[in-house]
Amino acid sequence: MAAAPGGGATVSVKLTGASLPSQQTTTDSSGNYTMTVPEGVYYLCASQTGYLISADSVSNASGNQTINFTLTAGRNIPQMDQLLFAMYGTSLSANGATTNPWPLEHPKGRTASIIGTPTLATVDSLQWESNRYASGDGYTIGQYSAVIPVTGLTATAVIQPQGDGVNGGNWTSIIDVMYSRFILGIRGTDGVLRVNRNGAWTNGQKTILTAVVQPDGTYVVYANGVQVLANTTPSPFTAFIPIQNGAQDWRSYVNLGRNNGDGWATFNGNIGDVFVYKTALTPSERKQLEADVASKFGITLPVLHTITASAGPNGSISPNGAVEVVEGQDPTFTITPAANHAVQDVLVDDVSVGAVTSYTFYGVTAAHTIAASFIGTGGNSYADWAAANAPGQSPGEDYNNDGVDNGVAYFMGATGIATNPGLDGTNTVTWPVSATFSGDYEVQTSPDLGTWTNYTPKPAPSGGNLTFTLPSNLGKQFVRLLVIPN
Repeated sequence: MAAAPGGGATVSVKLTGASLPSQQTTTDSSGNYTMTVPEGVYYLCASQTGYLISADSVSNASGNQTINFTLTAGRNIPQMDQLLFAMYGTSLSANGATTNPWPLEHPKGRTASIIGTPTLATVDSLQWESNRYASGDGYTIGQYSAVIPVTGLTATAVIQPQGDGVNGGNWTSIIDVMYSRFILGIRGTDGVLRVNRNGAWTNGQKTILTAVVQPDGTYVVYANGVQVLANTTPSPFTAFIPIQNGAQDWRSYVNLGRNNGDGWATFNGNIGDVFVYKTALTPSERKQLEADVASKFGITLPVLHTITASAGPNGSISPNGAVEVVEGQDPTFTITPAANHAVQDVLVDDVSVGAVTSYTFYGVTAAHTIAASFIGTGGNSYADWAAANAPGQSPGEDYNNDGVDNGVAYFMGATGIATNPGLDGTNTVTWPVSATFSGDYEVQTSPDLGTWTNYTPKPAPSGGNLTFTLPSNLGKQFVRLLVIPN
């Protein structure tokens, strides 16, 4: 097989009529592969990221056979071996009404049959399928009888919605898998997405719409690379199960542009390229696919920056995790302590901004971090602090294994400090002092870590800190803070 330099192409074999490959293998560095299959009639195809999917080869397996493929450089499409189907607008008939079936880009050799009277639209010199609600337009990818195992799903479609002002009460399918197993749609009156929470649109705007469904059923929807919708409620998503019981055969079809039953869910607008995967693409794979489609259709994707938000124990920050923000936006993060706790500190790019409960990044132009920590407020005693922050441990233990005894952490008002403060370049050490600390303390020195001496006069806190400078006449010394909490 002639493939990309270095091999690594995927060769898939499936019985005719089957929806999933029965075997797959990867070519070696020379582009060679071997397979052993029982006798039968098979479809074979080869694929590799950055290359066009090969045409299917139909073979009646009997004895040894040599089947060669040639892969030519093409689009930068990830995980092509995981596609359920893919369709390109440029594969449509170039003459007015699309009276011919729409050839699938994957699997090669198959076509999508016409429903209604879809036509051909040319936008910026590229071909799109023009789908209209009034005539119930769409395409049937196929009817399935066997269960299709999946590990989540990714569906990407480049669309140009056209408001019709008619079907405002209906959801309108761009992609419909087995009627209601998966739907990616946009309403024809106001552009609300299929899950009616926060959709937005500009009539006639070219948009890359992507839905990524995880195996646990949670999903995120993106418009031109920006998250517009999310659902965190789990609902296992590990198979497409067709339903064929006569009256509900429409639950066994995969469609484009409308549902298969009565057509009341017909999308109104133009449809360009479409990709439906049997797996949830990673963020980098999704971006790779969207960048490819954007390049083809002349769509400018926004510049995104990541703000990484985190919260320590006993509180939360929202939004949380890696948050992608469009350049120039002003995202606000809300910090919420748990019951009997307060915000201790908020660090933005590792610099304290104080114990704030919200923070806004204005005019974002780069990546940032924001981290919140919390402290118990149940009372002023060590027992109160330990119950809230250190699972009731004694002052001499180290509940979070950061090298700082619980008693010192209590003195400093810390629930998760990174290090025990040490002498700086001027032989000075500084401990923050919690306003709620109750008890006694000593600053001690030792020349050998064996004998410790209380330093006199004992330093007193000032400005919320306890500061101690080691006198030069003491020579080399170890310094520690001994806390005697109440």
